Amino acid sequence: MIVDMLTVMDNLSTIATLPVVSLPGGVVFPGAIVTIALDTEDARTALAAGVNTDNQVLLVPQLEGRHATVGTIAKIENVGELPNGQHAAVLRGLQRARIGAYLGQAIASRNTGE
Repeated sequence: MIVDMLTVMDNLSTIATLPVVSLPGGVVFPGAIVTIALDTEDARTALAAGVNTDNQVLLVPQLEGRHATVGTIAKIENVGELPNGQHAAVLRGLQRARIGAYLGQAIASRNTGE
């Protein structure tokens, strides 16, 4: 399975390349702690890849089937199994990232002023 990755940039210098976790049902803000179900192969693969990127992923909302232009860099706090047997992850929003392009790999910049 191919993991969509996003290159996060600040002032044209690369900060990190992060796996993308699509959020079909909402937005996660910096400072928020959320539990997300890992109910798709893409989500499980992105979280597994996040272990190789300092336990960080990029959370990107989906709007009408397309990725939004702003996402949130999040830290993977914990991955486990819920009482019903479903796999889930606890994520902490760290900072916003603006996506400049989305072509399998995308360019983003930290957004600290908004």
